Amino acid sequence: MGERRAKEVKKLFAETLPEERLATSSRQADEPEDAQEEPFEAVAFAFIEPTALGDMAITELEGRILIQFPFREASKDIEPEVAAYFEKLARRLNQTGETIRITGHTDSIGSAAANLKLGLARAQYIGEILLSKGLTPSKATVVSNGEEEPVAGNSTEDGRKRNRRVEIQVVKTE
Repeated sequence: MGERRAKEVKKLFAETLPEERLATSSRQADEPEDAQEEPFEAVAFAFIEPTALGDMAITELEGRILIQFPFREASKDIEPEVAAYFEKLARRLNQTGETIRITGHTDSIGSAAANLKLGLARAQYIGEILLSKGLTPSKATVVSNGEEEPVAGNSTEDGRKRNRRVEIQVVKTE
């Protein structure tokens, strides 16, 4: 229900905002009793301005960080701005009770098995950067979802580009 609702809400803004400024996502949640009569009660909106750091775009959302990979490979030399961002993130995580789950994602080009490996390589790449910036190893878990959780269609280059990403979920521990 969440992804379908997100796509329907996206259509409402399609005439006003360009496609590249609209992103949808969904997460498992209990459906409010009045969701059918009041559909916006179950929708959250956020204005997101991605930070372009070299080739990568990094977007901070509530509780997670999205890192777009504009290239097909799992890794590439990072720009100084990206290195500074990860250094700041590693410092923050070491100073708080937060941990992270780093999840690699891919587009659907190639086999599912190859994409699972590529997603893991992307997540490991980001994990290695954070470790090189001083992150305590026990603060991070690295996994891959491969092509299984696209945020856009894979029929266009723009959609595939949006699916090539790493998500860092920030987990607050007690």
